[in-house]
Amino acid sequence: MDREDRVLAYIQDRLDTNARSSFEAELASDPALSAEVAALRATRREFATEQRASDASEGWDRLSATIDREEMGLNAPANKPSAPRFALWQVAAIVAVAVMLWEVAISSRFETSDPARYQTVSEGSETSVLQIVFKPDAPLGELAEILRDVDGTITDGPSAIGVYRVTFPDAEKAQVAREFLKSRTRIVEMVLEQ
Repeated sequence: MDREDRVLAYIQDRLDTNARSSFEAELASDPALSAEVAALRATRREFATEQRASDASEGWDRLSATIDREEMGLNAPANKPSAPRFALWQVAAIVAVAVMLWEVAISSRFETSDPARYQTVSEGSETSVLQIVFKPDAPLGELAEILRDVDGTITDGPSAIGVYRVTFPDAEKAQVAREFLKSRTRIVEMVLEQ
């Protein structure tokens, strides 16, 4: 047992009689050891007193708070009936149904009678495609107006480098649109056939 263990055992009164008398002899001859033991005893006494005082005051505070809550009527029973709450999955189901209803309502407003305008890529239409790069500062309204004038539909884009793929109903309209778009140099930067 080293010196620190012996000091703690002495303060906690865990030493047997022989070890205790030996340690007390050492205490009498070593003033530093005697001062260390005195400091530890004082600390132990202080903590013990403080602990007892705080336990008593905490208990009283808890009791006072409970009495105050009872006087104000705040102590409601734990099993008090309350309005039912929705589980997470129920909320998710409600949101999903709302989104589906919204989608049905909106998509029916935008249906078109022209089946050639909306088709899957795998159907392989007889359309022509131009790749167009518009100027970065071109107003969006003018882009839409130009495409409406030439009967073109944006099917892809803009890509990372600003390329739009525009589909036309037939090759003749695509050729007319190509010439028209090349003349609009203020808005169109480049036109390529695909």
